[in-house]
Amino acid sequence: MLNNIASPELFYQFGLALLIGALIGLQREYAHGASSDLFAGVRTYAIIGVIGCAAGLAAITLQAPEIFAAMALVIGGLLIAAYVLSHGHDGPGLTSEMAVLITFLCGGMVAWGYGTVATAIGVAIAILLALKARLHGLARQLSPQDMQASLTLAGISLIVLPVLPNTPIGPAPLDVINPQKIWLLVVLISTLSFSGYILHKIIGTTRGIALTGLIGGIVSSTAVTLSNTQRSRITPELSQEYTLAMLLSWAVMFVRVGLLTSAIAPEVLQRLWPVLLA
Repeated sequence: MLNNIASPELFYQFGLALLIGALIGLQREYAHGASSDLFAGVRTYAIIGVIGCAAGLAAITLQAPEIFAAMALVIGGLLIAAYVLSHGHDGPGLTSEMAVLITFLCGGMVAWGYGTVATAIGVAIAILLALKARLHGLARQLSPQDMQASLTLAGISLIVLPVLPNTPIGPAPLDVINPQKIWLLVVLISTLSFSGYILHKIIGTTRGIALTGLIGGIVSSTAVTLSNTQRSRITPELSQEYTLAMLLSWAVMFVRVGLLTSAIAPEVLQRLWPVLLA
């Protein structure tokens, strides 16, 4: 029994749960700065992670999953009480409360042997929390057309693609037509174009013509070429910069073709890459 208690694996699990909680807590404490309305800091989040791990290990050892469920209810009750008490002071935000709950669940995942997944979730949550200002800024910049494009991309990727048959639609020569693979190409091209458009929205055009050409090449190198050609006529003194932007967009086009080919037909890429690098 003592050997099990002092096993390195046990120390690793508790240490990992503590670090996950500390990482999320560090971000929350940094975000609040010297504000007195801090819901929980590094120490509290670290303790919550350890509690989640301890509850998970107790549930496994005693073969009683209700232990973890009961502790989750206790944590949830404390979060509800804290939210009610601070609602008038902090506003209706639930970010910190949800971060505490996720920290507890990550601790439990570590106990159940999903330490890698729990770590990835913890890091992703910390990054998501740190990007609050940028995400809110991006949301405010979106137009109704942008929102419609986002939902359209989500629809063709998450609704249409999974339901398409992943088999040929008929006998030869139609056996080379696979609806799901064809639609996957549509999704890949749409995703690349949409990603380039979002980068345009985030970075803008004020950081340099060359960077605009590089990002614009993800959307359409043809559009970049036409746009910069027209601009060079208006401001001929910037012709070299516009030329560089067009060259960068063409280079991105070759990279885009290579990525699409590697995803759809890797065997073709082996014959195509000398041409792309030429």
